[in-house]
Amino acid sequence: MRRLKHNFKKGMAFVLTFAMIAGLVPAMSGGANKVQAASGSGTEPSVSAYATKTQLMDNTFAPNADGTAENYGMIVFGKKSDGITAQEWYILGEDKGVSGDNTIIFATSPIATGQKFNSSYDNKSFASSFGVYASNPSEVYANHYGASELRVALQGMATNTNYFTTAEQGLMNATTVKTKDTKNSNVTYTTTDKLYALQGNNYGDKKLLAGTSDSTVLAVYSYWDGYSWSNDSVFWLRSPYADDANIASLGFTGSGVGSRNVDYDYAVRPASNLNLSSVLFASAATAASSDTKSEKITDSAAMTLRLDGTGKDIGTVTYNTTTGDIKVVKGSTSQTVALVVQGKDGTNDWYYSKQITGTETINVSAIEAESNTPASINLSACKIWLEITEDNVSYAVNAEKEIEKSIPPM
Repeated sequence: MRRLKHNFKKGMAFVLTFAMIAGLVPAMSGGANKVQAASGSGTEPSVSAYATKTQLMDNTFAPNADGTAENYGMIVFGKKSDGITAQEWYILGEDKGVSGDNTIIFATSPIATGQKFNSSYDNKSFASSFGVYASNPSEVYANHYGASELRVALQGMATNTNYFTTAEQGLMNATTVKTKDTKNSNVTYTTTDKLYALQGNNYGDKKLLAGTSDSTVLAVYSYWDGYSWSNDSVFWLRSPYADDANIASLGFTGSGVGSRNVDYDYAVRPASNLNLSSVLFASAATAASSDTKSEKITDSAAMTLRLDGTGKDIGTVTYNTTTGDIKVVKGSTSQTVALVVQGKDGTNDWYYSKQITGTETINVSAIEAESNTPASINLSACKIWLEITEDNVSYAVNAEKEIEKSIPPM
């Protein structure tokens, strides 16, 4: 009889999810029209293409109380389970429950697929690794997040260099989150990990919760849209299903919070928290690995963190707005050094990058001659820096403006 109950609930879950989708069709266009940043104009880069450390932390990207945001920013960090494809994350702003400069991030797409919440329906005898309680229980249900195979998989990803290099792992803060234990009077326990599953409090909800206090709200059309029911898109949450010990909650993209038996295979879309103490800024520009390159930056492009490169002996860079010269001196580092100039032509974000092998002077006319850059560039409105990459982490030194002496009239 127990198994029949599971099948009934699974069937009802599908019926209710179809009903949710049917009721939400009118809102589809709103989700499809989501933009990455306010359009604006001028020659300063868009905030979705270049963001300061402060902007990564404050309300620039943080969702509003309703789960939508004024600006949707993304960063590239780590790799998916294939060890090749870059993983992209939404930027959600500072978590007040984590010390130091930081930002919450949430995977824009699954980092892995084919993951069970748990492979068994059996209750588990309590172990201290399951979480921190005010008073420890004797056992927990199969839908207990702290005791789940899902959590073990996330812990493994956070220490696996196929997902995150050693340098990237060093940027990941542990986050303490709260979850209910439905077997033990719905008491709350905490777990502390570098990767964690989001919370979805109620069946049918259109919002998910992130952060130490669950105060960061993610609306379905803003952060988990797409209308896909494939097992590779539906992703596990950490919330237990209230009425059945063998069912846990899921995020159905473009629909809402649903639920399934714990032994089903679904996707993993975790949240994390990044230590920004050494970060200078984030940019969607790509450093040249050889020669030169210039590109327009699309609204959907994800940014990469640039950490403070002081002490890396990258080199120095100065610019002169009067002469239009950018003077670069490569340091003694053995890494490939690239000059990056980033700006906006009033409509499109763009960047120019050139590999630096010694001492060079690049005049703005050379940048203007590139096909993806404006015909007229004001260096004072551009972001200019040198960078290197070590262990999949980028380090930068910002350009300094030369003291420009005015020429007295004859």
